Amino acid sequence: MDMNPVEMGAFNRAALEQLDLPQGRSHGEVAKACYLDAICFSGHKFIGGPNSPGVLVVKRDLLSNEVPSVPGGGTVFYVTGSHQRYLKNKEEREEGGTPDILGSIRLGLAMKVKGDVGHELIQKLEHRHACILKAALGSHPCLVMLGVSSEEVEAAQAELARVTGAAAPRSSPVEGIAQRLPIASFLVRFKDKFLHYGFVCALLNDLFGIQSRGGCVCAGPYSQELLGLGPEQNKALEAALLQKQELLRPGFTRISLPYFMPPEQALYIVKAVRFVASEGFRFLPWYQFNHKTGEWKHHSRIRSYPDRKWLSNFSLGGSDGQAVTESGAPSVSSDAFSRDMAEELKRLQSEISALLSKTPPALVPHDGVVDEALRWFVWQADVAGIAALPDPSLLFSDEDLFAGLLGQDSSFVEGDVARIFDALDVEDRAAAASSSSSASSSSAAAAAAAAAAAA
Repeated sequence: MDMNPVEMGAFNRAALEQLDLPQGRSHGEVAKACYLDAICFSGHKFIGGPNSPGVLVVKRDLLSNEVPSVPGGGTVFYVTGSHQRYLKNKEEREEGGTPDILGSIRLGLAMKVKGDVGHELIQKLEHRHACILKAALGSHPCLVMLGVSSEEVEAAQAELARVTGAAAPRSSPVEGIAQRLPIASFLVRFKDKFLHYGFVCALLNDLFGIQSRGGCVCAGPYSQELLGLGPEQNKALEAALLQKQELLRPGFTRISLPYFMPPEQALYIVKAVRFVASEGFRFLPWYQFNHKTGEWKHHSRIRSYPDRKWLSNFSLGGSDGQAVTESGAPSVSSDAFSRDMAEELKRLQSEISALLSKTPPALVPHDGVVDEALRWFVWQADVAGIAALPDPSLLFSDEDLFAGLLGQDSSFVEGDVARIFDALDVEDRAAAASSSSSASSSSAAAAAAAAAAAA
């Protein structure tokens, strides 16, 4: 395996090189890189991996210290009042304390699931989702995609057009798209500011039942670079945060599409995000925030939680006390989801129409709660007096975009979203057939050459 420049520099300087893969390991495979000294990754990022431990993979010759880095229970072979001897097993010697037994078992099963599905299939499915995600969200004028260039958006659109047979807006290479995960980090622009990521997450949850994450997602310096924050701005923001103005913390919204998600559900999510980007500001008068925590909540849930579930309500049996069986499991078929979604959209249109036709709650004064010079987001006063949504039927009405993006037919399952999967499957089969044909031709040529040599 060839060294990359980083590995070459570390090798020439006799430095140790560790690869940090908190997210990547749950999506891809790590080659047996002989020039790496250690690899670490997060178990909770795997499908089925929450509550599992982190993992450190290290070369044996680095575990040469006879005294463990963290001495504790399970690392001692024998101990007296004046002497201790630690285990010879290097792995056990470096795992002091009670291990996370259940979490380790969970992670082992999660990694087995990933292995059984197969890296190549996961990569193919994630490639499709990444194309849909980047092309559909990156083309919205109010959505600012972080870490994604316009060239990559055009490449994703061209890729979708290629596999569906639709006319591509522009021809562009797709190198790099396959390496992108189906994860989108974005801001929602409104005039010269943005919708707060906490508000965006609340809307996606309250309106559509979609869970997302807001903030800087454990990557402060990288997030600051993406947001274009310089040293002076960071210094001012840190000072404000120390004054409990948590609402000013910079960040963005992040969503991800797991590889096993059906295409109609992926399309539902990107349409929901596009709706929030276009019309989300209209809901600001009905939401209130806590400037000390950064939370945004519907005004009816500031002090009460009508839908709160208590652990005491949990029961192993069904509502009638009978044991729950597999036959009672909800259907997850594409047709059932499409029907449920159609009904849900009708309900949403009715509720949104009723909500936006009402007089919003009295405006809560916000003077002095945060440093106005540092405020990067819009709040209720900025949208006061804006007309209600003109027609609730406009909910998810940008079918022209998806018709152009995914082909001529914009229906969920029978249309072009399904054709994306089918077309790529055909490509895979053709590639496999071509590879098999080449192998057969090579074998035939080799046999002919051997026969000629024997003659």
